[in-house]
Amino acid sequence: MQRGFRDRDYVETREGFFFTVVGNIHPDDRVLAYLKYVKSEAGKWGRGESKYQRAIEQYTIPHLMGTFDFLRKNAPQYLFHSDVHNITFSAVPLREMSKHYLPEDRLAELLEKKELDLLEKNTVELTRILSEESNVPINSFGVTGSLLVGVHQIRFSDIDLTVYGRENSSAVRKTLLSLFENRKKELTRFKGKILRDWCEWKARLYPVTQHEADRIYQRKWNRGLFKNILFSIHPTKTESEVSEKYGERRYTPIQMVEVKARVVDSTDAMFLPATYIIENVEMLSGQRVQGVREIVSFEGLYGDLASEGEEVFARGKLEKVENSRTGETYYRVFVGSTEAKGSDYIKLASWR
Repeated sequence: MQRGFRDRDYVETREGFFFTVVGNIHPDDRVLAYLKYVKSEAGKWGRGESKYQRAIEQYTIPHLMGTFDFLRKNAPQYLFHSDVHNITFSAVPLREMSKHYLPEDRLAELLEKKELDLLEKNTVELTRILSEESNVPINSFGVTGSLLVGVHQIRFSDIDLTVYGRENSSAVRKTLLSLFENRKKELTRFKGKILRDWCEWKARLYPVTQHEADRIYQRKWNRGLFKNILFSIHPTKTESEVSEKYGERRYTPIQMVEVKARVVDSTDAMFLPATYIIENVEMLSGQRVQGVREIVSFEGLYGDLASEGEEVFARGKLEKVENSRTGETYYRVFVGSTEAKGSDYIKLASWR
C-alpha cells in the first residue's frame, strides 16, 4: 500500500515553514498539520546558515491558536475551514509543499551515516536497543521532531521517535516498561526534580493539579530519559490500519459537556487521536443525549491514560458523528478543541 501522510511526518512549504502532520486522514488536496518552525534570525534551531524559531511554544490549544493568528496575518493560505470537522485548522495545500519528510527515511540515513553528532548517535543507540529488545524491525521506527528536519541542537534538543503499527507499538510499550524496571541506568523514567518540574509545568498548562499530573506520568510509558536526554515515542498507524477516508464521517458540534463513563476499549488510546470506546455514560453537564460512544483526545497528555474497565471523567466538545459509509449516527466527546481553549480534560474517576 502506498505510503501516505502519517501522524508526526513533517512537510516544508515553499517559503520554508515546517509543519507537523496531524493524524493519517487528510483531504485529497492538502495535509492537516500545525506550524512548528519558521525562519528567524533570532532562532535557536538551525541548519547551515538558516535559523529557525518554534512557532508553537507548547503543545496546547491556546498555543496552537497562536499559530493560527500568525498564519492569518502572514500566510492565510495555510488556514483551512473544514466542512467535515466544522472547524478552522491549519493545513498545507499540496501545491504549496516543497518537501515531505518521512521519519523512517531519516532514521535510515542516520543508520548509514558515518559521522554522527552526539544527539544523532544517542538516537541511533536508543532505537537499536528498543528494536533488539522488542523484536520490532528497526525499519518500523522513525525519527521525528527537530532531528527529522535537521534543525536540532545538541545542547537542548530531545529524541523523538515514531514506531509504526499497532502490534509493533504494543511490543515497544511492553519492552520499554520492562526496561525501565530492569535495564540500564541510562534508560530511566522521570524522577526527583525532573518529575516535579514536569508536573508543575503540566499543571500550569492544563486543568490538572500537580498531584494529578504525577498520576498521569505514572501511566506514561513513552517518555523518559536516555543518557539524561529527554525522549518520547509516538505510536503511529500504517495505511493498512486506517480504512477511513476523509469526509466519510462528518462532525457537528453541539456544546461543551462533562461526562462520566466506563472505558470498554482503549486499543486506539496510544495513537493520535487517542480514542476511548465508552459505555454507561452519565451526562454531568450540558445537553443530554443518547448514543455517546467515544471520548477522543487530540491532547497527547491524555493518551493511553485509561484502560478497559476503568471509569473516567471527561470534559470536552460534544459532537454528532454521521458516518456516510455505514449510515450510523452517534455522539462523541472531543477533547482538545479550540472552543474549549484548554479547559477540557480526561481524568480517572478513581482519583476523586
